[in-house]
Amino acid sequence: MFTLLAGMLVIAAGWEVEVRPTDGPAVSGTLAELSDSRVALDTPSGRVEMPLDKLLGITPKHKPAALERSAGVWLELADGSSLVAADYSVKQRKGLVKLLDGSEVEVSARDVAHVRFQALTPGLSGEWSRITAMESDSDILVIRKEDRLDYHKGIVKDVSEATVEFEVDGEAIPVKRARVFGVIYYRPEGRQLPSPMVVVIDGSGSRWAGTEVSYSGQVRFTTALGLKLSLPVERISQLDYSGGKVIYLSDLQPESVKFTPLFATDKPFPALEKFFAPRMDRNFDGEPLRIGSQQFSKGLSIHSRTEIIYRLPGKFSRLKAIAGIDSAVRPRGDVQLVIRADERVLLDKIITGRDQAEPIDLDITGARRLVILVDFGPDGSFECDHLDLADARIIK
Repeated sequence: MFTLLAGMLVIAAGWEVEVRPTDGPAVSGTLAELSDSRVALDTPSGRVEMPLDKLLGITPKHKPAALERSAGVWLELADGSSLVAADYSVKQRKGLVKLLDGSEVEVSARDVAHVRFQALTPGLSGEWSRITAMESDSDILVIRKEDRLDYHKGIVKDVSEATVEFEVDGEAIPVKRARVFGVIYYRPEGRQLPSPMVVVIDGSGSRWAGTEVSYSGQVRFTTALGLKLSLPVERISQLDYSGGKVIYLSDLQPESVKFTPLFATDKPFPALEKFFAPRMDRNFDGEPLRIGSQQFSKGLSIHSRTEIIYRLPGKFSRLKAIAGIDSAVRPRGDVQLVIRADERVLLDKIITGRDQAEPIDLDITGARRLVILVDFGPDGSFECDHLDLADARIIK
């Protein structure tokens, strides 16, 4: 359960913020009160209160202060925190992270998932992701060899500015740190950490997974690993409470997807099904989703006749989206869009390429499954039946 370090807290006057709820417009004002159950803002129209479970985030109106130091290392901690830092060192399993503002944080090496000592490039990003995702029964040392990465298994010992001590078969080898792309620490299964309730994002881009947060001149918070930190307000970029409250359908794995061609046969055609499969965050030309003059970074593009079924990962109350035929084929295209929550039909509407974008806001309270059917429209054609469900998301 989320608690504040000091229970209910009155925020000092003058901290202008924008508060974003899960449903409805953002509210701007002076943060007046924060507790383990609600947030309150003083606005020109009076005080506005919001329960914490309906809160997506608190964003200060100011821009985070610039930092003089440049990023030198990138860390991911065992609780999911991701840090952008100036330096990282280890001596006898005790780690020291030097942050970009000059402050230092002590961590145990067992609390570090992996550390990268060099910036990612597009060519190396995939390799680094693959190596960090590997199952391993030991630590991993990753070496960059021109445009590729190589790795070795062993034990990462001390880390200094000059070397990374790496033990292989009982022999400790000092490896020049300039050659090391990163290290990945072995983490045995079974360790349980508290679930973070807020992500504190600072001006460097670091994201701290917090279980407690308070304000008394500075933002004070405790991470899921038990680290206690304090940041001045001018360093804060956002207090993100959105975890698990909003899920985009393009990030959710469907339980099933069924494509039916206009002229159906008894035999399945895997190649045809793949060709007409729904596109995530892109249209059927591989371009961003666009309805009229609006462009969207998130959403689905679905060809008729396709039925998608999602098993909802928890209790959600709303489905929101903007529906329309993609601009790549407008004004052609027409489909019948049917949306069901379990067996309840929530929407049954013809959408054509001549129509304006259609906002969708549906009550899915109590539903276990969400069914989206994009059927053939009344004109009998199908070549341009590219329906976009832009910004399609479920909200708690």
